[in-house]
Amino acid sequence: MRLPVAMLCLAVALAAGEAQARVADPVRGRHLAIEACAACHKVTAGQKQPAPVADPDGGDSIAAPSFFAIAAKFGRDKPSLRAFILAPAHPMREQTFVPRDLGDIVAYIASLRAAKRAF
Repeated sequence: MRLPVAMLCLAVALAAGEAQARVADPVRGRHLAIEACAACHKVTAGQKQPAPVADPDGGDSIAAPSFFAIAAKFGRDKPSLRAFILAPAHPMREQTFVPRDLGDIVAYIASLRAAKRAF
């Protein structure tokens, strides 16, 4: 009886280790960003800049920064980029992403900086 329990514990520990070792996927992050962010942000070079959004407090129209501008601002500081996405500047709403999705979106944004292309 102890051997099956030990094997189960080992399998769970190995699976958890593999999940932590997962490398973020910028291609998947691009797809997620198109779905979740493109209504307000210019996510890809070929996308037209979305219309500005109204600031409910001041009534001003605010254009959301492109993902390239966000990549330029945060550089390689992925922890700060993660924090910015989860607790963004007003009027952007707080975001809720599962860690894997957030990691992939951050990897996509970081890849834009590495590509050194403006859009």
